[in-house]
Amino acid sequence: MNATPEVHKPQQSEIVVLTGMSGAGRTTAAHALEDMGWYVVDNLPPQMLQTLTDLVARTPEALPKLAVGVDIRSRSLFPALRESLEAMRAAGLNYRVVFLDADDDVLVRRFEQGRRPHPLQGDGRIVDGIAAERVLMAELKDTAEIVLDTSRFNVHELAAAVHEVFSDEGPITLRLNVMSFGFKYGLPVDANYVADVRFVPNPHWIPELRPHTGQDPDVRDYVLAAGGTREFIEHYVAALAPVFEGYRRERKHYATIAVGCTGGKHRSVAIAEEIARRLTGFRDVRVSVVHRDLGRE
Repeated sequence: MNATPEVHKPQQSEIVVLTGMSGAGRTTAAHALEDMGWYVVDNLPPQMLQTLTDLVARTPEALPKLAVGVDIRSRSLFPALRESLEAMRAAGLNYRVVFLDADDDVLVRRFEQGRRPHPLQGDGRIVDGIAAERVLMAELKDTAEIVLDTSRFNVHELAAAVHEVFSDEGPITLRLNVMSFGFKYGLPVDANYVADVRFVPNPHWIPELRPHTGQDPDVRDYVLAAGGTREFIEHYVAALAPVFEGYRRERKHYATIAVGCTGGKHRSVAIAEEIARRLTGFRDVRVSVVHRDLGRE
Protein backbone atom coordinates (compact mmCIF):
# COMPACT_ATOMS: atom_id res chain seq x y z
CA MET A 1 0.00 0.00 0.00
CA ASN A 2 1.05 3.60 -0.43
CA ALA A 3 3.05 4.99 2.46
CA THR A 4 1.39 7.66 4.55
CA PRO A 5 3.09 10.33 6.64
CA GLU A 6 3.48 9.73 10.35
CA VAL A 7 0.61 11.64 11.92
CA HIS A 8 0.55 12.22 15.66
CA LYS A 9 -2.20 13.50 17.82
CA PRO A 10 -2.14 17.26 18.42
CA GLN A 11 -0.85 18.70 21.66
CA GLN A 12 -3.97 20.79 22.12
CA SER A 13 -7.09 19.46 23.82
CA GLU A 14 -9.34 17.05 22.02
CA ILE A 15 -12.98 18.10 22.13
CA VAL A 16 -15.93 15.85 21.32
CA VAL A 17 -19.43 17.23 20.90
CA LEU A 18 -21.69 14.29 21.73
CA THR A 19 -25.23 14.57 20.44
CA GLY A 20 -27.92 12.63 18.58
CA MET A 21 -31.46 11.37 18.79
CA SER A 22 -33.14 11.16 22.18
CA GLY A 23 -33.04 7.55 23.31
CA ALA A 24 -30.06 6.68 21.10
CA GLY A 25 -27.66 6.30 24.05
CA ARG A 26 -25.93 9.64 24.53
CA THR A 27 -25.81 9.24 28.31
CA THR A 28 -24.29 5.75 28.02
CA ALA A 29 -21.68 7.05 25.58
CA ALA A 30 -20.88 9.95 27.91
CA HIS A 31 -20.35 7.56 30.82
CA ALA A 32 -18.07 5.39 28.66
CA LEU A 33 -15.91 8.40 27.78
CA GLU A 34 -15.80 9.40 31.44
CA ASP A 35 -14.59 5.90 32.34
CA MET A 36 -11.80 6.38 29.78
CA GLY A 37 -10.56 9.53 31.51
CA TRP A 38 -12.38 12.16 29.49
CA TYR A 39 -13.80 15.17 31.30
CA VAL A 40 -17.51 15.05 30.45
CA VAL A 41 -20.01 17.88 30.65
CA ASP A 42 -23.47 16.60 29.79
CA ASN A 43 -26.65 18.52 28.93
CA LEU A 44 -24.71 21.70 28.25
CA PRO A 45 -26.81 24.53 26.77
CA PRO A 46 -25.40 25.21 23.29
CA GLN A 47 -24.95 28.89 24.15
CA MET A 48 -22.32 27.89 26.75
CA LEU A 49 -20.29 25.64 24.46
CA GLN A 50 -18.03 28.36 23.09
CA THR A 51 -17.37 29.77 26.56
CA LEU A 52 -16.31 26.36 27.82
CA THR A 53 -14.07 25.59 24.86
CA ASP A 54 -12.46 29.05 25.09
CA LEU A 55 -11.40 28.18 28.63
CA VAL A 56 -10.01 24.85 27.42
CA ALA A 57 -8.10 26.55 24.60
CA ARG A 58 -6.28 28.78 27.09
CA THR A 59 -5.11 25.85 29.24
CA PRO A 60 -5.19 22.70 27.07
CA GLU A 61 -3.02 20.77 29.48
CA ALA A 62 -5.72 21.06 32.16
CA LEU A 63 -8.35 19.25 30.10
CA PRO A 64 -6.63 17.29 27.32
CA LYS A 65 -9.83 15.35 26.57
CA LEU A 66 -13.18 17.13 26.84
CA ALA A 67 -16.56 15.64 25.87
CA VAL A 68 -19.63 17.86 25.79
CA GLY A 69 -23.10 16.34 25.63
CA VAL A 70 -25.58 18.56 23.81
CA ASP A 71 -29.28 17.79 23.61
CA ILE A 72 -31.16 20.01 21.17
CA ARG A 73 -34.82 20.09 22.11
CA SER A 74 -35.99 23.33 20.55
CA ARG A 75 -35.36 25.14 17.31
CA SER A 76 -34.18 28.22 19.18
CA LEU A 77 -31.10 26.36 20.49
CA PHE A 78 -29.85 25.06 17.15
CA PRO A 79 -28.56 28.39 15.77
CA ALA A 80 -26.57 28.87 19.00
CA LEU A 81 -24.91 25.48 18.58
CA ARG A 82 -24.13 26.14 14.93
CA GLU A 83 -22.56 29.51 15.79
CA SER A 84 -20.48 27.93 18.55
CA LEU A 85 -19.19 25.20 16.25
CA GLU A 86 -18.33 27.72 13.54
CA ALA A 87 -16.44 29.84 16.08
CA MET A 88 -14.53 26.79 17.31
CA ARG A 89 -13.58 25.87 13.74
CA ALA A 90 -12.43 29.42 13.01
CA ALA A 91 -10.30 29.37 16.17
CA GLY A 92 -8.58 26.19 15.01
CA LEU A 93 -9.87 24.05 17.87
CA ASN A 94 -9.62 20.31 17.32
CA TYR A 95 -13.16 19.00 17.79
CA ARG A 96 -15.37 16.25 16.44
CA VAL A 97 -19.15 15.93 16.38
CA VAL A 98 -20.37 12.44 17.28
CA PHE A 99 -24.01 11.74 16.43
CA LEU A 100 -25.84 8.76 17.95
CA ASP A 101 -28.80 7.42 16.02
CA ALA A 102 -31.12 4.41 16.01
CA ASP A 103 -34.04 3.08 14.02
CA ASP A 104 -37.41 4.65 14.84
CA ASP A 105 -38.91 1.38 16.09
CA VAL A 106 -35.96 0.92 18.44
CA LEU A 107 -36.32 4.44 19.81
CA VAL A 108 -40.06 3.90 20.36
CA ARG A 109 -39.37 0.66 22.23
CA ARG A 110 -36.76 2.32 24.44
CA PHE A 111 -39.12 5.12 25.41
CA GLU A 112 -41.93 2.65 26.09
CA GLN A 113 -39.67 0.46 28.22
CA GLY A 114 -38.55 3.51 30.17
CA ARG A 115 -42.18 4.62 30.59
CA ARG A 116 -41.34 8.17 29.59
CA PRO A 117 -42.51 10.48 26.81
CA HIS A 118 -40.35 11.76 24.01
CA PRO A 119 -39.30 15.34 24.83
CA LEU A 120 -40.83 16.69 21.60
CA GLN A 121 -44.03 14.64 21.34
CA GLY A 122 -46.22 17.15 23.18
CA ASP A 123 -49.80 15.85 23.10
CA GLY A 124 -48.99 13.47 20.25
CA ARG A 125 -47.39 10.04 20.07
CA ILE A 126 -43.78 9.03 20.61
CA VAL A 127 -43.36 8.61 16.84
CA ASP A 128 -44.49 12.23 16.38
CA GLY A 129 -41.75 13.43 18.71
CA ILE A 130 -39.14 11.30 16.92
CA ALA A 131 -40.22 12.67 13.53
CA ALA A 132 -39.99 16.26 14.80
CA GLU A 133 -36.55 15.61 16.26
CA ARG A 134 -35.25 14.07 13.02
CA VAL A 135 -36.16 17.24 11.16
CA LEU A 136 -34.50 19.36 13.82
CA MET A 137 -31.34 17.24 13.92
CA ALA A 138 -30.88 16.56 10.19
CA GLU A 139 -28.35 19.34 9.58
CA LEU A 140 -26.29 18.43 12.63
CA LYS A 141 -26.19 14.77 11.61
CA ASP A 142 -24.99 15.74 8.14
CA THR A 143 -22.03 17.64 9.64
CA ALA A 144 -21.03 14.94 12.14
CA GLU A 145 -17.63 13.30 11.68
CA ILE A 146 -18.89 10.10 13.33
CA VAL A 147 -22.40 8.63 13.22
CA LEU A 148 -23.00 5.59 15.42
CA ASP A 149 -26.09 3.46 14.87
CA THR A 150 -26.98 2.05 18.28
CA SER A 151 -30.07 0.11 17.13
CA ARG A 152 -28.60 -3.30 17.91
CA PHE A 153 -26.42 -2.31 20.87
CA ASN A 154 -27.21 -2.93 24.49
CA VAL A 155 -25.60 -0.54 26.98
CA HIS A 156 -22.49 -2.72 27.31
CA GLU A 157 -22.02 -3.06 23.55
CA LEU A 158 -22.43 0.69 23.07
CA ALA A 159 -19.82 1.38 25.74
CA ALA A 160 -17.47 -1.07 24.00
CA ALA A 161 -18.07 0.65 20.64
CA VAL A 162 -17.28 4.06 22.13
CA HIS A 163 -14.11 2.66 23.68
CA GLU A 164 -13.09 1.21 20.31
CA VAL A 165 -13.54 4.55 18.56
CA PHE A 166 -11.77 6.73 21.13
CA SER A 167 -9.03 4.55 22.62
CA ASP A 168 -6.37 6.09 20.38
CA GLU A 169 -2.76 6.44 21.47
CA GLY A 170 0.27 7.54 19.49
CA PRO A 171 -0.11 7.81 15.72
CA ILE A 172 -3.68 8.34 14.59
CA THR A 173 -5.32 5.03 13.74
CA LEU A 174 -8.26 4.90 11.38
CA ARG A 175 -10.89 2.51 12.65
CA LEU A 176 -12.92 0.95 9.86
CA ASN A 177 -16.15 -0.93 10.44
CA VAL A 178 -17.01 -3.09 7.42
CA MET A 179 -20.70 -3.98 7.64
CA SER A 180 -22.73 -6.39 5.53
CA PHE A 181 -26.47 -5.77 5.33
CA GLY A 182 -29.62 -6.62 3.41
CA PHE A 183 -31.29 -3.91 1.38
CA LYS A 184 -34.71 -5.32 2.22
CA TYR A 185 -34.05 -4.39 5.86
CA GLY A 186 -33.04 -0.81 5.06
CA LEU A 187 -29.83 1.12 4.61
CA PRO A 188 -27.48 1.43 7.63
CA VAL A 189 -27.91 4.94 9.04
CA ASP A 190 -24.24 5.21 10.01
CA ALA A 191 -22.69 4.17 6.69
CA ASN A 192 -20.08 6.51 5.20
CA TYR A 193 -19.92 4.47 1.98
CA VAL A 194 -22.42 1.95 0.60
CA ALA A 195 -21.55 -0.72 -1.96
CA ASP A 196 -24.35 -2.57 -3.77
CA VAL A 197 -23.24 -6.12 -4.66
CA ARG A 198 -26.56 -7.36 -6.00
CA PHE A 199 -24.87 -7.61 -9.42
CA VAL A 200 -23.27 -10.87 -8.22
CA PRO A 201 -25.24 -14.09 -8.93
CA ASN A 202 -27.30 -14.94 -5.86
CA PRO A 203 -26.43 -18.23 -4.05
CA HIS A 204 -29.99 -18.21 -2.71
CA TRP A 205 -31.13 -19.76 -5.99
CA ILE A 206 -28.74 -22.71 -5.69
CA PRO A 207 -30.41 -25.32 -3.41
CA GLU A 208 -27.18 -26.67 -1.91
CA LEU A 209 -25.93 -23.16 -1.09
CA ARG A 210 -29.17 -21.59 0.12
CA PRO A 211 -28.96 -22.83 3.76
CA HIS A 212 -25.36 -21.65 4.11
CA THR A 213 -24.01 -18.11 4.59
CA GLY A 214 -21.24 -16.00 3.13
CA GLN A 215 -19.02 -17.16 5.99
CA ASP A 216 -19.14 -20.75 4.76
CA PRO A 217 -16.37 -21.74 2.31
CA ASP A 218 -18.71 -23.06 -0.39
CA VAL A 219 -20.71 -19.83 -0.56
CA ARG A 220 -17.61 -17.63 -0.23
CA ASP A 221 -15.85 -19.45 -3.06
CA TYR A 222 -18.93 -19.25 -5.27
CA VAL A 223 -19.36 -15.51 -4.70
CA LEU A 224 -15.69 -14.60 -5.15
CA ALA A 225 -15.41 -16.74 -8.29
CA ALA A 226 -18.37 -15.03 -9.98
CA GLY A 227 -17.52 -12.85 -12.94
CA GLY A 228 -16.56 -9.31 -11.93
CA THR A 229 -16.54 -9.88 -8.17
CA ARG A 230 -12.78 -9.82 -7.57
CA GLU A 231 -12.36 -6.94 -10.03
CA PHE A 232 -15.00 -4.96 -8.14
CA ILE A 233 -13.33 -5.62 -4.77
CA GLU A 234 -9.91 -4.68 -6.09
CA HIS A 235 -11.07 -1.39 -7.61
CA TYR A 236 -13.31 -0.54 -4.64
CA VAL A 237 -10.53 -0.99 -2.11
CA ALA A 238 -8.13 1.01 -4.29
CA ALA A 239 -10.68 3.84 -4.54
CA LEU A 240 -10.88 4.01 -0.74
CA ALA A 241 -7.14 4.60 -0.30
CA PRO A 242 -7.19 8.38 -1.05
CA VAL A 243 -10.31 8.72 1.10
CA PHE A 244 -8.48 7.28 4.09
CA GLU A 245 -5.55 9.62 3.46
CA GLY A 246 -7.96 12.54 3.59
CA TYR A 247 -9.54 11.23 6.78
CA ARG A 248 -6.14 11.24 8.45
CA ARG A 249 -5.43 14.81 7.36
CA GLU A 250 -8.83 15.89 8.70
CA ARG A 251 -8.29 13.91 11.92
CA LYS A 252 -11.29 11.69 11.35
CA HIS A 253 -10.80 8.40 13.11
CA TYR A 254 -13.81 6.23 12.27
CA ALA A 255 -15.69 5.16 9.15
CA THR A 256 -18.28 2.55 8.26
CA ILE A 257 -18.10 0.80 4.89
CA ALA A 258 -21.43 -0.93 4.21
CA VAL A 259 -21.80 -3.75 1.68
CA GLY A 260 -25.33 -4.73 0.75
CA CYS A 261 -27.12 -7.52 -1.06
CA THR A 262 -30.81 -8.45 -0.97
CA GLY A 263 -31.00 -10.25 2.36
CA GLY A 264 -27.58 -9.78 3.93
CA LYS A 265 -26.86 -13.53 4.11
CA HIS A 266 -24.68 -14.60 1.19
CA ARG A 267 -23.09 -12.11 -1.20
CA SER A 268 -22.66 -9.10 1.08
CA VAL A 269 -21.24 -11.27 3.87
CA ALA A 270 -18.62 -12.93 1.68
CA ILE A 271 -17.60 -9.69 -0.03
CA ALA A 272 -17.51 -7.69 3.22
CA GLU A 273 -15.18 -10.30 4.69
CA GLU A 274 -12.88 -10.07 1.66
CA ILE A 275 -12.89 -6.24 1.65
CA ALA A 276 -12.04 -6.25 5.36
CA ARG A 277 -9.21 -8.71 4.77
CA ARG A 278 -7.69 -6.42 2.14
CA LEU A 279 -8.17 -3.28 4.21
CA THR A 280 -6.07 -4.76 7.01
CA GLY A 281 -3.09 -4.24 4.71
CA PHE A 282 -3.43 -0.47 4.99
CA ARG A 283 -1.05 1.26 7.37
CA ASP A 284 -2.35 2.45 10.76
CA VAL A 285 -5.80 0.98 10.12
CA ARG A 286 -7.82 -1.20 12.46
CA VAL A 287 -10.64 -3.15 10.82
CA SER A 288 -13.69 -4.81 12.37
CA VAL A 289 -16.47 -6.69 10.59
CA VAL A 290 -20.17 -6.70 11.48
CA HIS A 291 -22.85 -8.71 9.68
CA ARG A 292 -25.93 -6.70 10.54
CA ASP A 293 -28.65 -8.91 9.12
CA LEU A 294 -27.06 -12.36 9.25
CA GLY A 295 -29.50 -14.81 10.82
CA ARG A 296 -32.43 -12.45 10.35
CA GLU A 297 -34.07 -14.34 7.49
